[in-house]
Amino acid sequence: MWPGWLSPSVDAVSDLLMLAGLRFDLLRERDTAGVIETVSWIVGTSPGPATGRGEGPHAREVALCELCAAECLAAADTGAAPPLRQVCDQLGV
Repeated sequence: MWPGWLSPSVDAVSDLLMLAGLRFDLLRERDTAGVIETVSWIVGTSPGPATGRGEGPHAREVALCELCAAECLAAADTGAAPPLRQVCDQLGV
């Protein structure tokens, strides 16, 4: 169920998800929603939070492309986005 590259324990990730859920219920923050979506993607209950891709993060390359896509979304207003297509091509995703 967990990707081999995931270093935190299952308990730590479960605690993170619970705390993020509580915080989101209170504050409705975008960053907290991102944490929830990312953990949901890691455990296989939702698509990639930035790309919407159906494959899970079990391949490190897929996780890196998802990270790059998230950085693109975060930097959309600044114009400092990383080259997503180039990263995906280099990683074969």
